[in-house]
Amino acid sequence: MLVGLIVANTIAFGVSMLLIKKSIIHYLRHQLLDISTTLLLSVLLGAVVYLFNFTHYQYLIKLIVEAVCFSLFYLIAVRIVYKERWMEAKDGIIKKVRGFF
Repeated sequence: MLVGLIVANTIAFGVSMLLIKKSIIHYLRHQLLDISTTLLLSVLLGAVVYLFNFTHYQYLIKLIVEAVCFSLFYLIAVRIVYKERWMEAKDGIIKKVRGFF
């Protein structure tokens, strides 16, 4: 089922890329460059977290450790790579929290 979901999303992504190219003249190369940094970060961090599969912990503990490590590594990487967006998101969250209280 997961493989089917991946295939379906890849096909949908390809079709939407073609439609975007036609409607706003945003070429495939530009679209791939737009997502390349995020995709590369995700793949690299996924590979690092995959190394936890070779530990001898229980499955639930492995899953929790993998999820926490990926989240922390991803947030750190986003903070380093996307400094401006990180600051915008942080400021937006702070405003929402202050408005809540």
